[in-house]
Amino acid sequence: MIQIEFKLFAKSRELVNKDTITIEVEEGITLLDCLKELTQVYTMLTSTFLNKCRIAKDNKYILTKLDEVVLNENTTFIIIPPISGG
Repeated sequence: MIQIEFKLFAKSRELVNKDTITIEVEEGITLLDCLKELTQVYTMLTSTFLNKCRIAKDNKYILTKLDEVVLNENTTFIIIPPISGG
């Protein structure tokens, strides 16, 4: 098992009322499946909401498909929701 930490900003932080979330998952899981597990634990983070967010790691956006990112070590990701304003 590995630990995956998600740092939350803006709307994602408001929905969960936390700055970070850590979940434990099986080694070799994809980032997409990890996010699905996250939505089961934190139901307020719906798949529809997360699909609108950007995911970053090591100060870089994840540009590949989320089902192609395999998690093999403890990792921290950042969930960046879309910003609205006017």
